[in-house]
Amino acid sequence: MIYTQSNSEERILRLTEVESICGIKKSTIRRHELAGFFPKRVKIGTRSVGWKLSEIREWLDNLNNMEAEV
Repeated sequence: MIYTQSNSEERILRLTEVESICGIKKSTIRRHELAGFFPKRVKIGTRSVGWKLSEIREWLDNLNNMEAEV
């Protein structure tokens, strides 16, 4: 796994971190979000958003499980 933080620690990831961890870009993230395939962003300020680390981890784990089943 790419991420190294403890499972009990929750934090908000910004777009550049999400892109790096997931290996996809902003437009793909948005498209997946709208389709309900990617975790929803959370508002962290008037013009700032992020994603919960735990939800990104869960999404990656589910993605890996789906690939393993194929």
